[in-house]
Amino acid sequence: RGWELLLTGMPPPCQPLHGWLLGYCAGLTLLPFCCTLAGPLVAFWAAMGVFLRSHMLSGCQQASPGIYKFVDEVLYCSLGTCVCVAIATGFLWLLRRRGLR
Repeated sequence: RGWELLLTGMPPPCQPLHGWLLGYCAGLTLLPFCCTLAGPLVAFWAAMGVFLRSHMLSGCQQASPGIYKFVDEVLYCSLGTCVCVAIATGFLWLLRRRGLR
């Protein structure tokens, strides 16, 4: 979805999010090569998107609601991923601990 938003163009009020979106898409493409850091990196990048968006004029929301809402989608999905990775890590730790007994 991010690449689609990049290809449709970025209106002038949303230009600060263009660099963020480009970095997000490029990082997501390279993510399989560094999967251990994936969850925290994406969560950090999502937080940066929220920070950038909070310092923009309201014109971006009117000019391109898709990119404006995409920041929230990335944030919620990345936080959910971090929670799932933490739970899976906890389960693996428990399994290894029971396996050593």
